[in-house]
Amino acid sequence: MEQELPEYKKKFIQFLINEKSLKFGNFTLKSKRSSPHFFNAGDLNDGVAISNLGEAFSSSIMSTNDVPDLVFGPSYKGISLAVATSISLAAKGKNVGFCFDRKEVKTHGEATGADFQKTIIVGSEIKDDQKIVIVEDVFTTGQTKYETIALLNKMAKGLKISYVLIVFDRQEVGIDGKSAVDEFVEKTGIPVRSVVSITDTLQYLKTHKDIYEKEITRIENYL
Repeated sequence: MEQELPEYKKKFIQFLINEKSLKFGNFTLKSKRSSPHFFNAGDLNDGVAISNLGEAFSSSIMSTNDVPDLVFGPSYKGISLAVATSISLAAKGKNVGFCFDRKEVKTHGEATGADFQKTIIVGSEIKDDQKIVIVEDVFTTGQTKYETIALLNKMAKGLKISYVLIVFDRQEVGIDGKSAVDEFVEKTGIPVRSVVSITDTLQYLKTHKDIYEKEITRIENYL
């Protein structure tokens, strides 16, 4: 028997649908597959949207009972997510630092003669033995995540990257039955979690079967 979805997931899925960030129809993916659903984080681009993203990310983090010392958002898309998550965690009584990387090394001002971290990291200092959560919108090839992990490990010793947290997981698999997420976890040992997944979405749609009957059938067939 399926566990009932947490309230924050229900609210977030409905928010994504309302914002048309999560769409239903006929979509051709980069893989050339024809999909009955499509998620575009780029449609979440105003104050209400980023506030809801921060709330959803912080709720997901709080649900693990393992709050990190630091939230890291890879530039550029991860920057606003890290800030919004940190603000929302603070509203829940958890004052967690945030930081992100520069695309170009800083060579002026306070970075002059400074250590490497101050030339490339903006925000909270990354310290030895901290627990870090990386926040991103989606997981495609994982290349940005591999680069982020390599960068973080240059910043301090004994870091624990608890997991990578993304907005939406399509749960796509390749012809070998594996996904980019599976490969990433195998290579790094770092879990990838999502605020919501297509499985969560399907479960939510089934509670509104009178509205989404066609979408439910198509998504079930696709999966």
